[in-house]
Amino acid sequence: MKFIHTADLHLESPFRGILGDDFPSNLKKMILNSTFNAFTNLVNDAISKKVDFILIVGDIFDIENPTPKAKLFLQEKFQQLNEANISVFMSYGNHDYHANDLGIYPKNVYVFPEQVTNKIINIDNKTIGICGFSYTNKWISEKKINEYPIKKNIDYQIGTFHGEQGNESNYASFMIDDLLAKHYDYWALGHIHKRQQLNVEPPVWYSGNIQGRHKNENGDKGYLFVDTDNDSKAKFISTSVIDWNSMDLKVDDLSELQIKNLIIDTISKQQFSKTNLLEINLYCNQIDEMSSDDLLEIVQDAIYSIYTDLNAWVYNINLKSIQNSFNLIGDKYWKLTESKVFNNENILNTADSLFKYPFINDHFSKNESIEDLNQSAKNILMGENMKGDE
Repeated sequence: MKFIHTADLHLESPFRGILGDDFPSNLKKMILNSTFNAFTNLVNDAISKKVDFILIVGDIFDIENPTPKAKLFLQEKFQQLNEANISVFMSYGNHDYHANDLGIYPKNVYVFPEQVTNKIINIDNKTIGICGFSYTNKWISEKKINEYPIKKNIDYQIGTFHGEQGNESNYASFMIDDLLAKHYDYWALGHIHKRQQLNVEPPVWYSGNIQGRHKNENGDKGYLFVDTDNDSKAKFISTSVIDWNSMDLKVDDLSELQIKNLIIDTISKQQFSKTNLLEINLYCNQIDEMSSDDLLEIVQDAIYSIYTDLNAWVYNINLKSIQNSFNLIGDKYWKLTESKVFNNENILNTADSLFKYPFINDHFSKNESIEDLNQSAKNILMGENMKGDE
């Protein structure tokens, strides 16, 4: 059995507050269409891999009343999957909550209702259960996980759940023990846009979103592919057409012209295979002698005609003060280890006794809280005197 786990498509995301006049018009168009193109990549992969079904765990659309363009696009993609005999099991989330279906879909698509429902299918003489629900309001305060049945007389049971880890939340809160108590074989989660595994056996995964939409959704984005007949581990497959990333450079004793050339040369050496939107952090001792706005204008003017060759556009430049180059070296190794250190499992193990307090549990169940902890630790270890014009 082969299936795809995806979530948080956010089709037709408006990218508000991001696309300024400094972006080339063709790049703007590419960014605005990026969520559509990312899902097109997923559909093409599903067909080429001949998967049995796709799980879409909430927030297919970015808003509760999607445009005709977004609805028609989804219908066309679902029809492609229908012609390839690929089923789709989808739920609406807190962004596209509904009172009625938001579209008329072909027969291969099953939309989970508000009530938790276990859909039973047969694949290769095995019974597969796929359980889930849809939001009909923006917030769900009740414990929807309590409505999920315990696995019984099913060869392979999947739980789909669009929600947030923690004791109390407006987004269908759950705890890991709540999921494990159901004895399911795989949990496909949605709502958190950063790909992360909450449990190894059985696998409990947030697939993350398929296309980053701002700098806090940085790095490669995509879906999880599971093949239970070969290696049942979830495998990440990229779909994003644009990646948001950052780049750190030391620029002491360099003129603006030299900084511009250094940035372009460094970007060129990356040989990006897809378009990258870059935030450049410039480390120097004399930040008062330079202006980040002036540098950004210089760099953007220089790459305007070659950004397609570079596969990169610089959308922001920050000036940061350091005392020596150790900060840059340390930052390099920090990036190699941060995901292994700052994750739910390590935080739970390290501060286990503190999690008996609901307010602590709730705070650290949120992905942004872990990122804040990461940044605070980094500032302490890398030098508290780091500052800039962010």
